[in-house]
Amino acid sequence: MNRVCYYIMETEVDEKGEYIPCIVEENKGGFHRTDWRWGKDIKIARQCAKEKNEALELTNEDVDKIICSSMWPKQPLPA
Repeated sequence: MNRVCYYIMETEVDEKGEYIPCIVEENKGGFHRTDWRWGKDIKIARQCAKEKNEALELTNEDVDKIICSSMWPKQPLPA
């Protein structure tokens, strides 16, 4: 099973300006928006994401790797 992490992007906000946490799955392109809102302060929202990732026993390096893998997911080799 692929690892997942929480991530706050500056561009993912609702109409009230509240940050929407995203879930990123390792080796899968893109991300999924959650139904949650973590306030208007990006520092607090990112701290919430960090705490959620720590609860998943992910280091900052793990999170970086998961996020990078979603930008360039592994492609199957041609037959």
